Amino acid sequence: MNVWSNVFGQKQVWTGWLSLGSPAIAEITAASGGFDCLVVDDQHGMLDNNVLDQFRAIDAGSKGKTVVLARVHSNHPPAIHKLLDSGAKGIICPMINSAKEAEGFVKECLFPPLGNRSYGPNRTKFGYSGESGPFAFASYANQNVVKLAMIETKCAFTDIDNILKVQHLDGVFVGPNDLSLAMGFDTMPSPSAIESESTKCVLNILHNARLWKKKVGIWSPDSETALGWKSLGFDFVVAGCDSGWFNDGLKGKGIQK
Repeated sequence: MNVWSNVFGQKQVWTGWLSLGSPAIAEITAASGGFDCLVVDDQHGMLDNNVLDQFRAIDAGSKGKTVVLARVHSNHPPAIHKLLDSGAKGIICPMINSAKEAEGFVKECLFPPLGNRSYGPNRTKFGYSGESGPFAFASYANQNVVKLAMIETKCAFTDIDNILKVQHLDGVFVGPNDLSLAMGFDTMPSPSAIESESTKCVLNILHNARLWKKKVGIWSPDSETALGWKSLGFDFVVAGCDSGWFNDGLKGKGIQK
């Protein structure tokens, strides 16, 4: 897991999720120092084409200490390339249904000869100070771009072993809401209910990822749930999102009647 170690080290990664599309909120969140990583959501988030502003705000707020990942809106090559060129240190790709789709996703994150990523790292190359040479950055990027395939469909769950076998895929990221719906469960996965069928499904993914020596992450609505998943061994745990924090903060301060 050289890529993961290069970006995150060996620790479990405590992560926040940004969906409101506000650079100000992104900067404040990064400046709080509470997260190892922040994910900018280009799938369900309200970004309005301001992804670059979000990345800049996170870099400014954390003084470059917080790792920035992005969830791309779909498994679409130009979209993946653009997010990486804009400064994402890695990509979470939604709706991966098979090993073939995972292979395609990984190739778009990597420059040739390993993949198909088009060469144009206009912003990300500015901060590069490694080896010189016309394509030295390409080699560096191939060793440092985190690639996580979302497991959130019944097809993906069925093909999980083959997905985990995909070369250069760093790990998988569980989308518990969609996975529960897809599998026909009437309860959400919870680390406090490990005997429920929905949670067993999630833990099966964790077990298989361990067998293939791949990292595994999961989304959570709050820090309490995230701590539960972390205690069970997940490597990359999301502790809620900006919209949820804002809503909870308003209620917690008694602003609503």
